[in-house]
Amino acid sequence: MNVESQHSSPKSLWTLYRDLIALRLAHPPLSEGKESLPVITGGGSGAVAILRTHDNETVVFAVNFQSKSTASFEITVPGDPTVLLAEGLLEPLKRQAGKLIIPGLGARGFAFIQLKG
Repeated sequence: MNVESQHSSPKSLWTLYRDLIALRLAHPPLSEGKESLPVITGGGSGAVAILRTHDNETVVFAVNFQSKSTASFEITVPGDPTVLLAEGLLEPLKRQAGKLIIPGLGARGFAFIQLKG
């Protein structure tokens, strides 16, 4: 595989890096501001979440470090979620009783989620 073929493939590593750089440039919390580790319930030992806040914008990064899919897990965070970029998100996000419900992430899956409100 060469760079030219990576440019034309939406699933290539080149495309992923391009999208990650664009995401970081478009959302200041990903490069500045405060970070915290929100409470996670479920998902197994590979599920991790990092909450980033800058000015009035909040983004949560959820990742599965395991080589198998996670079960559903909940993250205690405020706001309505919008997926900015994800790979391996098994179903749409849900919101219930002040918690963000991630119905599972595939092996080594991740999601950048903006929280509003």
